[in-house]
Amino acid sequence: MPAKTPAKHPDGDRNPMSNAYVNAPATKLLATNCACCGRSLVDAVSVETGIGPECRKRFGSDVVVNEAARTEANELVALVARRGITRAQAKEVFQRLHALGFTVLAARIAKRFRTTVEVGPSVEELRTRYAVIRTAFCYDNCAPRAFDKLVRDMLPATATPEEFVRAAATVACPCMRCQTSGKHPSGGECFRCAGKGWQDRADVERNRAYDAFRKAS
Repeated sequence: MPAKTPAKHPDGDRNPMSNAYVNAPATKLLATNCACCGRSLVDAVSVETGIGPECRKRFGSDVVVNEAARTEANELVALVARRGITRAQAKEVFQRLHALGFTVLAARIAKRFRTTVEVGPSVEELRTRYAVIRTAFCYDNCAPRAFDKLVRDMLPATATPEEFVRAAATVACPCMRCQTSGKHPSGGECFRCAGKGWQDRADVERNRAYDAFRKAS
């Protein structure tokens, strides 16, 4: 009778019973198991959610991630797992993992190195800040999707949520009132963009205040 083919591991293509996998530096470093099937996890998203990819699909909890951020996070885990870095260098890795949005992963590795991660706002807080900036900016001149594209175009694929918020605060878009000419149809400069042909956050705030004043008058 032919031997059975070993089942693939839900967190990758390696056999879960393989000594190479069980004893791998990253596996030992994280010591994290799938909440559903109990098998070891090493992928950044799997550790963050506590569930392997196959179980996420099976139980309807699969997640959509930025693949560039996922790849960078996995490379950082491999770097730390080799233990070829100092505690100070490791701390920088933890900071980056947290910035990429992998807060659980960062905290777990930091605990192994008996150090702390100096963290800023959570990903949820940063998303709220971004939404507030976008809503304010898209007052009367820019659609939300156009705003998102302007921000994305300013950043690399591995940008962190905090970098998205900083970029959002500096966005400028073409002025729809003067069609980027900077001129008012009746002559003079366009008030909405102050003659620049584009509007930034200061222009949006000025326009909102002016419109509110006219409405109240």
